Amino acid sequence: MVLMRVKARYPLSKKERRTLAKNLESLGRWAEELLSSAGKVELARALIGGTEVVAYIFDGLPLIIEAKDGILEPCLYGLIRGRLGQGLPRVIVDRGAASAVARGARLMIPGIRSVEGDFGEGAIVLVVDEDSGVPVAVGRALMSSEEMKRLVESKGRGAAVKPSQRPGDPYWRLCEQLA
Repeated sequence: MVLMRVKARYPLSKKERRTLAKNLESLGRWAEELLSSAGKVELARALIGGTEVVAYIFDGLPLIIEAKDGILEPCLYGLIRGRLGQGLPRVIVDRGAASAVARGARLMIPGIRSVEGDFGEGAIVLVVDEDSGVPVAVGRALMSSEEMKRLVESKGRGAAVKPSQRPGDPYWRLCEQLA
């Protein structure tokens, strides 16, 4: 069990909201619209296993995580609970791949059914189960969407996405605690 503790939680000031709005541009239009339509936006600082993590909470639902590398990511917990993230690139996977990725495995090319959106290597993507349409992970693309599509069509091999968040992981548990 990873030690987790919320250190502070407070509403964002107007200045902090403007800074967050600028930083959210990297996540796409859905995140910018989210901030502009949110009534109350809070920031929570937490320790997960000795590493500080920042979570942004929109009207009571944690939706954005800033991890140790300083990059903002959509919070898987919040995306599922709020049914958000429509503008994010998606990698649609079969049931076997969805199960493996939800347990923390890298997404391999053979498990991919389709790729939606254009993105480069290192981009944040949602890994979505083809049967349920529910995201099973948030991750970083290990290749561009163009290369991923080409490998899927040619029945290639290799790792395509490295998950950074999955159900039940420390980020998920933090978001449950904050909601």
